[in-house]
Amino acid sequence: MDLYDQLIATENKLAQLRSVQEQELKRLEKKIELDSSKIRGEELEKQIEHHKLYAENSARGIEEAEKQIASLLEQIGPDNLPIIKQARKDLDALKDKALHAWQINGGTAEEFKQAWEAMKKQHLIRKTFEALGESPLA
Repeated sequence: MDLYDQLIATENKLAQLRSVQEQELKRLEKKIELDSSKIRGEELEKQIEHHKLYAENSARGIEEAEKQIASLLEQIGPDNLPIIKQARKDLDALKDKALHAWQINGGTAEEFKQAWEAMKKQHLIRKTFEALGESPLA
């Protein structure tokens, strides 16, 4: 997995963590609110402590994901991120076109999936040489 894939995966993980945290904190607050009229003392204290621990742990997980995103962005470099995003978009469009052409010529999606990595590698090598202004045969 390259840095950009790690970045996307971590951003998705962060969004999921935030969503789960928000939902769970609301649920726990509502539970404590409802239970506070039924229970008192030590049992209520345990629920409140559980709520606090969950909030602290989920905040730590979110903070770690944010740090990982910042680190990945630093490794990628701010100038490179738009280039990488565009290259990934172009590569995805190329993949869609290639799959369509593959299927028109009688190939299956499974066969294409097996061949795609080699085709992608050839495309990336060609694009790299083009960017350098050189011929891949030179």
